[in-house]
Amino acid sequence: MLELCLFLLLLNFDAFLTGLAFGFAGVRITNAACLLVSGLGALFLGLAMSAGGWLCGWLQTELLSRLALGFLLLFTLYLIAKYCGKEGRGRLGGLWRRPARLDNNADKQISFGEAAWLGVALAVDSLGGGLALGMLLPGPWVSAALSAVFCFCLLAGANRLAYYIVISCSIDK
Repeated sequence: MLELCLFLLLLNFDAFLTGLAFGFAGVRITNAACLLVSGLGALFLGLAMSAGGWLCGWLQTELLSRLALGFLLLFTLYLIAKYCGKEGRGRLGGLWRRPARLDNNADKQISFGEAAWLGVALAVDSLGGGLALGMLLPGPWVSAALSAVFCFCLLAGANRLAYYIVISCSIDK
């Protein structure tokens, strides 16, 4: 159980960084938006784990684990290049560099639609991790629910912390 919790913590660490980035940019992520983001992450993880369990019956475990690891590595490199680089394109381009860019209406709060985009961006890495985890553990939806709890706590906690640091620093000036 400890290994599962550590894996899910690492899988959702991007939610922590995103919460910090948005908070330091002065953009608040509401509890409803955090629930949507964590729910999308749980959905992606649960589906990927189900697919991993299904594929485990068709392919050799060693081959499947190498495929899942390779997919996760390539996809992570792709996401870093696309979403975090200077030349990031699309709606989510440069998400951590310019988090306020996702806030389309510039109200300094993430709306439901904006949270859906953010949720998909944060949940995509769950595909590779879910494939690998699905080969090892039964009951994908229990792990997905636990992942949602981690995601919510990391995203909301980091966002509140950074947001209040920014607010308290601006009051002191």
